[in-house]
Amino acid sequence: MKFSGGKIVMALEGGYNLNSYANSVVACIEVLLDDKPIAESVEGYPFESTWRVIKAVREELSAFWPVLVDKSPEELDSLDNCHDFYSLSRGKIKLRPLPPRKVMRRRGRVLEANVKK
Repeated sequence: MKFSGGKIVMALEGGYNLNSYANSVVACIEVLLDDKPIAESVEGYPFESTWRVIKAVREELSAFWPVLVDKSPEELDSLDNCHDFYSLSRGKIKLRPLPPRKVMRRRGRVLEANVKK
């Protein structure tokens, strides 16, 4: 907020699932208020299938933006064999294994359940 002088527009698309929409609004507001970002908690990490999409998009767009070729974590190639999720640390992505069939919770509400093996 210090960069915008206290003025910001937040546009969230969707709203079909009101619980998810409400959680997204709360997470965005918490970050804007300098609360701990959701990326630091387990429920904010993408699943292995999301990493595959990110990798495919990076490969397609790298012809136009060469920067996408650099700094792609080598661990992403091993995602076929395990459930990984990431944590951002000073711009670097670190992968950690996600325990299978774990119910993710944030303030008592179930976000995801029954992670595929």
